[in-house]
Amino acid sequence: ISGDSKSFKEITQTGLECIGKVTLYDECEVLYLALESLATIDKNFILDLSHAGLVAVLLDSMNLENGVRRKIVEALQAKSADALTSLYEAGEIDRRSLDISNKLLANYKSSKALKSAFKGLGADDELESFVSILAAAEQFDFGGKLNVDFSIVDDRSYYSGVVFKGYIKGVPSEVLSGGRYDTLIGDFGRSVPAVGFAVNVEAAAKVLLKNSDTELRCPPDVLVYAESGAEVDGLRHCAELIRQGSTVYNSVFDSFEAAESYAKSRGISRIVTVVCGGAVTSKEI
Repeated sequence: ISGDSKSFKEITQTGLECIGKVTLYDECEVLYLALESLATIDKNFILDLSHAGLVAVLLDSMNLENGVRRKIVEALQAKSADALTSLYEAGEIDRRSLDISNKLLANYKSSKALKSAFKGLGADDELESFVSILAAAEQFDFGGKLNVDFSIVDDRSYYSGVVFKGYIKGVPSEVLSGGRYDTLIGDFGRSVPAVGFAVNVEAAAKVLLKNSDTELRCPPDVLVYAESGAEVDGLRHCAELIRQGSTVYNSVFDSFEAAESYAKSRGISRIVTVVCGGAVTSKEI
């Protein structure tokens, strides 16, 4: 459901989940597979990373009213330093809250820089978790494709740890999204750690089709045309050809000429005609 328009749209997705005992290795493996998935779709991609647990603990430490907390989250999502400054000038947040919020807006080129910026702010466990994942990801062969971006924050309503979104040049929204969600499965009766991601199949397919210079779908091997009165025999012959391993289309046209024209337009190289009694003739096109 869109947060802005409140409209509903079903999205076809595919992906993976690791459920149960989740270690640092598992998180890094999922992250690596997310990077590989994006690279398979298109080389012009970026993967933004955040950590919901780290952001949530830092927000908790500010001791804010819910309304003010929501304003900070919205400012982070909008990447608006001006909005944060306005909150400070209006007296809604103190200097410490402003400084921490601005740190969340900053760019970090390495896991070491990230650790230095947030060390000692009261979220050391969450920071160590994120730094460990990021340090491992820096060893992957995806130079320049990783980006720390704390605007990816939902204030712990879904994710509990590392969060990531994958973008491809020319696509207006994320193609891949995922992260650590330890509390989600508990809503269905059993609390277990989990990490995973999903790929938007429709968005990925559009990119692949755009980049492809070849026909992705092979034409059928044969088109079966049954004369009037021989429709059942035609279906039987289709079934026989399929059993033999052929890819078969069954013609719905009223004339052989129309069926032949269709076969030529689709690149089908052979048309089989079935007449009453089951007799079959074949013609190469």
